Amino acid sequence: MNVSFAADQRVMRDIGQKSGYRELPKGAFAGPTEGGRCSPAQAGRPAAAPADLEHAASRSYRVRPVFHDGRRQLFGPVLLSGATMADRERFSTSRFRPGILATVLTGMAGVTIPLTLAFVRRHRRLASTHSAWIGLCLAKSKKNLRGSMSRYLRAALLLLLLASCGGGNYSAPRDLDDACSIVRQRPSYLSAMKDVQRRWGLPVAVQMATIHQESKFIGNARTPFRYALGVIPMGRQSSAYGFSQALDDTWDEYRRETRNFGAKRDRIDDATDFMGWYMYHSNQRLGIAMSDARNQYLAYHEGRTGFANGSYNAKAWLVEVADKVSARAGSYAAQLRSCGKL
Repeated sequence: MNVSFAADQRVMRDIGQKSGYRELPKGAFAGPTEGGRCSPAQAGRPAAAPADLEHAASRSYRVRPVFHDGRRQLFGPVLLSGATMADRERFSTSRFRPGILATVLTGMAGVTIPLTLAFVRRHRRLASTHSAWIGLCLAKSKKNLRGSMSRYLRAALLLLLLASCGGGNYSAPRDLDDACSIVRQRPSYLSAMKDVQRRWGLPVAVQMATIHQESKFIGNARTPFRYALGVIPMGRQSSAYGFSQALDDTWDEYRRETRNFGAKRDRIDDATDFMGWYMYHSNQRLGIAMSDARNQYLAYHEGRTGFANGSYNAKAWLVEVADKVSARAGSYAAQLRSCGKL
């Protein structure tokens, strides 16, 4: 018992020193220290009786008091030098016991940590395998991407070259007096005009003759500028533009009525469809035959109201132009029949 008591006393002495308490000479009370020294109010004080121990412990301001009924499981702040066996046994009942939460957490850690280590060791090999596979895939993807980008780059350069050479090619075909030569050079022209003939009933030859007169098959044709005093530009003569030389207001009316809002006057299919739409309504309102190139052109140039009022009769030059359009339409029709395009 004396050996066990001496060992417990050393343990309690160490804990007391770490908690800010020191052991005094035999028979003295060791309370809280101030700066490593015993408090003057407590120095030389006789040892407290066992009954006063809890009272003394409750006055400590550094640790919580000790209750020996099990409510608190902390060491008390009092150490005795030369305490009796009863005192030692009394204080030994306040040994620290871990709470339920600490026990549960410790058990979980004891189970989780080994499982985690095993998981890491197991999947480290898989991770290395996956890393090698991913690296191989990335290298292959990079190679494919480089090849795809080179193909796209070549295609883009080719398109850019074609655009710089022929993009926005609004130039007229050669030999405008030969309908067969025109459609051989521009097959899209004949395809668009045949679509218009099927939709509106306007013959291909009448379409070609009208476009020849209006724009000479130049897709972005505009009217000339007007000049004041011969040198000051005053704007263009009208808003006519494109193959069909349609005016802005008439073109907007066509797009609204046909709901072809994306139509453009410098595209042959839209321009010819506009002419078919306009001359079809001239046929419906004025009774002009779709194959009558002369009167259809006069109504196209003067407007339906102007044609109905006979405004063209005061314009000998316009009547002459209309006669030329009619003659060209007949010539174009014969040429297209001879080369098998009609």
